[in-house]
Parts: sequence; structure tokens; C-alpha cells
Amino acid sequence: ALARKLRRRDRIVASGRIVSQWRKGQIYDLNLWPNRPTLVLQQGTADFTLGLSLLRIHNVPKDADIISQMRWGPQAPPDP
Repeated sequence: ALARKLRRRDRIVASGRIVSQWRKGQIYDLNLWPNRPTLVLQQGTADFTLGLSLLRIHNVPKDADIISQMRWGPQAPPDP
């Protein structure tokens, strides 16, 4: 039922290790993560980490607003 409510471009990201290519308009839903992840941007790669969990997004353009593509739970957005 939840999957039907999501738009096709939304992606729920559970805790774990995820590697993905950046796409304009892609939404990453981190509501299932228990706390705020840390964000590290390096050479076109965005790493959102929390404990052993990792969301790695490759080929992020310099002018992309990757934070706006994230959906957060009650926790605040990550520290840049």
C-alpha cells in the first residue's frame, strides 16, 4: 500500500548500504533511518552515513542541490 502512494521517482532507503547514480528529480526517502546522517560531498560523490549505513550517490553535478532531493523524518537534515 505504501509503495502505491509513492511517486515512481521516490525511493525509500532503509538502513544499509545503497549505491546509486544521481538522477535529476530522484527523491530519496530517509524516514526509516533512526537518526540524522552525516553528509560528505567529494568529487561528485555524496555519502550519507549513519553508523554502518551508507547511501552513496555517484555523479552528482557540482550545481545539484542534493539536500532538496532527500526526504527526512523527524530528524533534522544532515550537517553539510
